Amino acid sequence: MLSISRDELTQHFRKSATNSSHVVWLLSKEILTFEASNGWVFGYKQFGGVTLFALEPLIPGAPSEFKTEHLAQFKEAWAEVTKALQIQISLFIGIYGPFSKFLHEFGFQTFKAGEEPWVNIGDCIPQGNAGKGVRSARNHAIKAGLYVEEWSPEELANSLEKRQEILTIFEEWKSNHPIALDGFLNFCDPLTPIEGRRTFVILRAGRAIAYLIASPVPGINSYFLEDLITRNHAPKGTGELITLEALVALQDTPAFSASLGVVGLSTHSREDSHNLPHAIHVLTQKVPKLLRRLYNFSGLEIYRKRFKPHRWETIHLALHNNSQDSDSLAWIKALVAMLRAFNPILRIRVKWIIQSFMGPIRKTPITLFATTLCLASFGGINHFGVIPPDILARFGFSGDAPLLHWPLRSFISDFLFFDPWHFVFSALPYIFLVAWVEKSHRRNFAISLVLGVSIFDDILNQLGLITPLRYFRPLLFNDLVAFKDVGCSLGVATLLGVQLCQFRRVREPLFAMLSIGLLLGLVFSSAKLHHLVMNLNHLLFLSMGFLIGKLDFSYQRHLSRKVARGKPPVARSVRPPKQ
Repeated sequence: MLSISRDELTQHFRKSATNSSHVVWLLSKEILTFEASNGWVFGYKQFGGVTLFALEPLIPGAPSEFKTEHLAQFKEAWAEVTKALQIQISLFIGIYGPFSKFLHEFGFQTFKAGEEPWVNIGDCIPQGNAGKGVRSARNHAIKAGLYVEEWSPEELANSLEKRQEILTIFEEWKSNHPIALDGFLNFCDPLTPIEGRRTFVILRAGRAIAYLIASPVPGINSYFLEDLITRNHAPKGTGELITLEALVALQDTPAFSASLGVVGLSTHSREDSHNLPHAIHVLTQKVPKLLRRLYNFSGLEIYRKRFKPHRWETIHLALHNNSQDSDSLAWIKALVAMLRAFNPILRIRVKWIIQSFMGPIRKTPITLFATTLCLASFGGINHFGVIPPDILARFGFSGDAPLLHWPLRSFISDFLFFDPWHFVFSALPYIFLVAWVEKSHRRNFAISLVLGVSIFDDILNQLGLITPLRYFRPLLFNDLVAFKDVGCSLGVATLLGVQLCQFRRVREPLFAMLSIGLLLGLVFSSAKLHHLVMNLNHLLFLSMGFLIGKLDFSYQRHLSRKVARGKPPVARSVRPPKQ
């Protein structure tokens, strides 16, 4: 066995690192190294009869494709490492597609465990309609007062305050996860100095909000955006801003591409595996689906897709069974050993429990408030049945009520319902639309919109539609002014109009079709004229909501263009590293 020193490993890393995660070899003391006589360097860790190999070996010349001469080299190196480490079951973890296929020649069984997106550093700004989301989020972060700095290794070494800022964000991020998996290839150390490693930090009013570390991958002339760690409740657009600014800053290096990090547990088919036992193939299908429900891997994938990667590199596991066990049992032992290597630790803290409980409240307070009011009213007042007549008379909105009562009645009546069917067709769509508004708009705008509609919808309806009938149709006015109205249908129409503007390309056709359908539906379903007039207000509030949504969209676009100044993102706030 020939283990090499850190200095020797660093020299190999500078010349031969081709996997974005090879930098972990320099960070983690858990990964041991073995150098074969032909210069191939393996990183490994052993658990009993299982030997886990971290990524591809460091191969002299850092080949991008494996040719005939590499077959003989690997055979020679593999014979040495197998004998020296007394390997029975071996598992390569996190290897790329070319090396995975190369191992097929030596009887390895493989399957795809994830994907890794890569972007061109020279063309890193998403363009056109597809890139609007990233650019808009970046501009939103700038409007929130966020800016990016690069902290050089010298600054971090000489400033206890800056090191403490990084560690505070790191510890806060760790405390948000009930299960820690920070061993082996997941080992993180944001302060270990490595040649070419660069640290970018987002600040607001001098306080660090997030950091991102870019580590070199010298063998393929690239970088790995290794850690993007944010504080709790970081402003929207934090990740987009620091990622784009870091990519632009890396344009001053010879590197031409950057990895955004592995998306694990991606779906795969039989074609993505090689010689897997049937039981293990079923396991690799079922377990990822279960884990994707417990963790937001799909969200990570969607987030990375927004940056328009030019390629997705497949990530594989590869097993070789040289033991007396069946292949299925060998896979199970290897996967258990891999789980042990990642050092899972249950870390349920009071802070995490509080954050888990408060998270939904902080994230969707408007929706929770509206839902609580609707359910409390329907259950407490209606007892899930018909509204009591005295409540309808006392709180139902009508034009003949005293003017001073209008604001209170207008608000309360929105959360009263005639009967269960009225609740289903009024309250449920209302709650859905409130949640949609809260998710897609700024918090202040959403609160103002929902609260404003609840207070003023019946008042505007009375003043704009019913009161003029006093002069044009007095008899019809007398029928309508005394009608006691409850329910949030006007709020539904208004919020629906606002949200139509979320459909960037088809909002006008959608609005036209919805308006025509609503108008014809009212005409054909209204037996009497006063029924038609009483329900025509929904069309008016739909139009009013559409105008509000359109104005807000135009205003936000104006602000976004003002921030961007019509130019693509430029990392002007990023200071170059000291030479």
